[in-house]
Parts: sequence; structure tokens; C-alpha cells
Amino acid sequence: MIISSYKKLDTYKGLSKNLDTAINYLQNADKTNLEGGKLAIDGDEVYAVVSEYSTRTLDEGKYETHEKYLDIQCLLEGEEFILITNKSKLKSTGYDAVCDKENYTDGAEEVSVRIMPEVALILYPEEAHKACCMVNNEKKPVKKLLLKVKI
Repeated sequence: MIISSYKKLDTYKGLSKNLDTAINYLQNADKTNLEGGKLAIDGDEVYAVVSEYSTRTLDEGKYETHEKYLDIQCLLEGEEFILITNKSKLKSTGYDAVCDKENYTDGAEEVSVRIMPEVALILYPEEAHKACCMVNNEKKPVKKLLLKVKI
């Protein structure tokens, strides 16, 4: 897991070509008026998904991991908690290769990260995460930019 402001992400350049592409996008792209849906950045190597939703209670979400892509979770508007634990501490409910998503039965988080605009949370394949969790026990609207970075 890496958590950083967009400005400080240069520290992580050089780890992979695709991660460099994602970091360059976060640091340089105009993100003020992004429409919902999938955005091409570098074909299937790096792409983004923009979504809008209301945050939810902890029991409304599920932990997930991905085998083929890193997640870079970024908020354009609002704030949310993302709960993170090692996937070895959870029981899988199955992997969907088409969506590159494995879900898990619920478990206790090891780390809770509060994200807000201009902050990037990079999640690796072993890091099960439950996103979209509400802050201060209030469901509030958010707009998210999720970057998918092929490993």
C-alpha cells in the first residue's frame, strides 16, 4: 500500500512503466470535468474509471483484491474510508477473471485510510480493500477516479 499526495508520487516513479504512466496522468491531466465511465490512458495497460455514488456503512461493502491490476484510488469530490487487510486473513468467495476481482467474506481491517481529493491510495494484489465507506457515520456523495494499472 502506498498513500501519497499527487505531488509526492514522483518518489514511486521507476517501479514500473505502467505505474509511471498512471502517476504522470494524476499529476498532469485536467480532472476538473471528468464524465462518468471508463477513460483510456494507455489501452489496457492503464485506464481509469470515473464513478459517482454515496458512501455506505461498513456492512454494505465487501473486501476485494485484483490479480492483474493495481488499484489507484483517488477522490475528485468528497471523502471516504477504505479498509485494508492482507487477503490471507480472509476467506475468498470466488475470483471473476473477466472483472479481475476476487471477493471475500468480511473480516477485521488492519488499516483504515481516509482519502480525499489530491490523495492517491495505491493497492497491490495482496491488499484486500473495502472502499466507499462513510466518514463520521454519514452517507455522503463522492466522485471517484479509480486508475487500473496492469502489473
